[in-house]
Amino acid sequence: MPASGATGTGPNTDAALVARARDGDRQAFERLVVRHRSRAYEIARQITHDAEAAQDATQEALLQAFRSLPSLRNGERFGQWLNTIVRRQAQRLARDGRHRAEPLDEAALLGSPVGMWVATGGKPSEMLDLIRDSVAVLTQRERSIVVLHYLHGYSCEEVAAKLGIATGSVKRILHTSRRKVRKEVRAMTVSERKGPRRLSFWISGSVSPGHSNIFDHMRPVLAQTVCLSASKEPKTLQQVADEVGADIEYVRDAVDDLEEMTALTSTGRGQYLTSFIALEAEDWRAFVRLVPEPAAKAAQQFAASTDRLRTVWEKTALARSGWSWEKAIWVIYAVQLTNTAMCRALRHVYDAPAPARPGGGSHWMAGREVAPGVPSVWSVGLNSHGSSANLETGYFWTWGIRREDKEVALVSQWDERDPLLHALADGITREEELVALVPRGAERARAALADLVRLRMVARDSGGYRLNIPFFTETDSEVLTPEFDAVARPIVQAIYQPVLEGLGSWLDERGYGRHKDQYHAWRYWLASNISGEALRFLMEQGVLPRPADPAPGDFAHLAWKPGIELMRWR
Repeated sequence: MPASGATGTGPNTDAALVARARDGDRQAFERLVVRHRSRAYEIARQITHDAEAAQDATQEALLQAFRSLPSLRNGERFGQWLNTIVRRQAQRLARDGRHRAEPLDEAALLGSPVGMWVATGGKPSEMLDLIRDSVAVLTQRERSIVVLHYLHGYSCEEVAAKLGIATGSVKRILHTSRRKVRKEVRAMTVSERKGPRRLSFWISGSVSPGHSNIFDHMRPVLAQTVCLSASKEPKTLQQVADEVGADIEYVRDAVDDLEEMTALTSTGRGQYLTSFIALEAEDWRAFVRLVPEPAAKAAQQFAASTDRLRTVWEKTALARSGWSWEKAIWVIYAVQLTNTAMCRALRHVYDAPAPARPGGGSHWMAGREVAPGVPSVWSVGLNSHGSSANLETGYFWTWGIRREDKEVALVSQWDERDPLLHALADGITREEELVALVPRGAERARAALADLVRLRMVARDSGGYRLNIPFFTETDSEVLTPEFDAVARPIVQAIYQPVLEGLGSWLDERGYGRHKDQYHAWRYWLASNISGEALRFLMEQGVLPRPADPAPGDFAHLAWKPGIELMRWR
C-alpha cells in the first residue's frame, strides 16, 4: 500500500518531491525519507531478522536512492523503487552473515569522532550540513580513510590492509584530515553563515602535480565561495569576508592560497579578482539557454550523415576484424566526430595556448555556481589515461552519463592496469607474461587483470587475454579522418560560428568584461556544450542507442596508436 500522501496531485506527492529533490532540494528528499522509511525498515527486518542489520540496510538503501535519484524515471514509483533497493541491501547483509559497522547516517555522523571535530552547538540538521560540507575539503584518498576508520569502525591496521598502504601512512593521513576539517568548519562558522556558495569548475589542459594541483586548493567550500564573491568586481578582504560570512583571517588564508595558485589576482589597493570566469547561478541559467537551438540543428546534420559515416566505417581494418558499426557508434560520434573532428574544424577556438600554472601545468579554467534549479547540460570530453610509445587509451566523458567504473570499488589502481593494456596492444596475451609486467607482484597483477575483465576492457579466452576495446591504427585513421573532417567543417561554419561570435557581447552584458582574456575558454566550453547536447538529442532520437545506467566500463572506451590524425585535436 502506498504511503499516505505518496500519490495523487499537489506539491507533496512522491512525484513532486522527487522532482524537487533532483533539483537539489534536500528538504524534499527528507520528506520522502520520513514517508517511506518505516516500510523500508520493516522489509529489511523481515529479511535480516536483526534490528541493527535492518537499520544498516535501510540507511544504505536511502543513501543509494539519494545518489541514484536521477535514474528514477517515474517519481510516482519512488516507494516501490526504494523497497527494491532495500531488499537487495538486506539480502546482501544476510548473505554476508555479519553486521557492518556505522552506516553513514545522521546519528553516525553526529555521534562519531567526525562530529566531535566540527561540533558547533548548532541544530543537528545544521551540524550535519557542516560535517558534509567540511569533509568535502578532503582528497578522495583522505575521505576514504576517514570514512573507513571513523564511520565504519575499522582500525588503522585494517584500513591499511584494505588499501594496501602502511599503517603509519593511515595515521598520518587521519591527523592531517582532522586539521583540514577543523579549519574548514571554523572558517565558515565564525559569523553568520551567509555562505557557502558551491562552485563547479573545470579545466582544459595539464594539471600541475603535488602541492600545485589546483583541484586540492579549490576543494574547500570557503575557496569556492571566495571565487564567486570576487568573480565580477575586485573586492577587499573585508568585503569578501562580509559577503562570505567568515572571519577575515580565514579569508586571508584562502585568498593567499588562491593567489598562489593563480586562481585569484591582486588588482592593487588591497583588492582581489577571480582570474577566471565563474558564472553566477542566474548567468549560468542564461548561458544554458544559448545551447539547445544550435545543438538541435547540429544533431540534425549529424544524423543526416549517418549513412555516409557507416559506409566509410565498413572500409576500416577494425570493421573487417569484427568491430561492427553498432558496437563502435558511440566512439565514432562522441569521440571522433563531435570531439576531435569538431576541434580540428574549430582550430581558431582551441588553438590559443593555455596559461602557465605554478608547478609546471598549463590550463584554462572556468566554473559556475551550483544552486538548486540550475540545469546541467551535456558536454563532450575525452578522458585520456596517458600514453606509451605504442598505445593511448581513453573514454568519452560527459556530465549526463554515469560510468560503472566510477560507481564500483575496484581492487587495483590505474597504474597497475595501464601497463597490462599496453602489453595487450603489443600482442602479449599469456597470463604469466602479463603478470610479470606489474612491479607490485603477481597478486596485484591478477587483481588488475580481473578488474579489466570486469570493466569489459579486456576479455579472457582459451589462449589468454585480449583487448576488448577498439584499437585505432594509422590505417584506420587514413580512412576515417578525411570523411569526419568533411562532415564537421560545414556544420561549424553554418551553426557553431554565429553563436560563438556573439558570446563576447553576451559576457560583456553580464558584467564579466574584466575577464576578456578568458572569453576564449568560454567559447571553447560553449562549443563543447553544443556538441554534447547534440549527442543527447541524437540519443533521444534513437540515432545513438541509450546506454545502461550506469554505463558499462567499456562504454565509448577506445585505444589508439599515438600521433594518428584521427585523434588529433588541432
